[in-house]
Amino acid sequence: TLYSLVGGQWFGNSYTYTAFNPASELAVMQTPSNGSMLSGNSQAFTWSAGSGATAYWMDIGSTLGGNDIYQSGNLGTALSTTVNTLPANGSQIYVTLYSLVSGQWLYNQYTYTSGP
Repeated sequence: TLYSLVGGQWFGNSYTYTAFNPASELAVMQTPSNGSMLSGNSQAFTWSAGSGATAYWMDIGSTLGGNDIYQSGNLGTALSTTVNTLPANGSQIYVTLYSLVSGQWLYNQYTYTSGP
C-alpha cells in the first residue's frame, strides 16, 4: 500500500505484484542426467523448453562456466544438440545451458564425467 498525506489525512492505494521466478522460465536438461558418465567423444544433449525462453545456447568447459570444449552459438528454439568434441579421459566436464528470457541469457549448470 502506497500512502499519501493529503490535507492532513493519509490515503492509501493498494497494489499487488507477482514475484518473477526465473527458474520456471529456463530450459532444463533431460538427457544425459546430471552427474552421469558420458560415453566416448560424441553425446546428444536434449532439454525441455523453458516457459519463457525464446532461444538456447550451450557451452561445455573443463571448468565451471567454461567453454573451452564446446560453444554451440545461438541454437534458436532447438531442444537438442550433439557434441562430437568431448574428451574421453574420465575428466569432469561442465555444461552451461543458457535460455534467452526477456532479453537476458539465464542459465542452468550441469556436471558430467567424460567416459572412455
